[in-house]
Amino acid sequence: SPPGRPGRARAMAGVTMGGFRPVVRWVPLHFARAASSSASPPPHFGLWLEGRRTEAADGAVAKVENPATGATVATVASAGAADVDAAVRGAHAAFQDGRWSELPPRTRCRVLFKVAELLRQRLGEFATL
Repeated sequence: SPPGRPGRARAMAGVTMGGFRPVVRWVPLHFARAASSSASPPPHFGLWLEGRRTEAADGAVAKVENPATGATVATVASAGAADVDAAVRGAHAAFQDGRWSELPPRTRCRVLFKVAELLRQRLGEFATL
């Protein structure tokens, strides 16, 4: 139980939902403290279009804020209609010219598993977003 809230944790721990007993875990807001005390600028995440990192066509950027503190924890390129069109055109071209559609299923499977592995490796960055 966190300081100042021991009764609630005990009360929730005894609650059952149709025979299911939920596990109550308290997660400290280490990230909130780190973001507010850091002197370095927050990380910036761009777009990934046609195999390369880029910024939004119109230069739009959005702030990602920690709801507990209001601190900016990251900035992201804010994709607009032109960026969506570019992504769709790129995916369509990759399918039409065979870069993706003519790959053997086993190879496509390996690519997708590699993407999943890379996502897991960068889980902290995605959690920030």
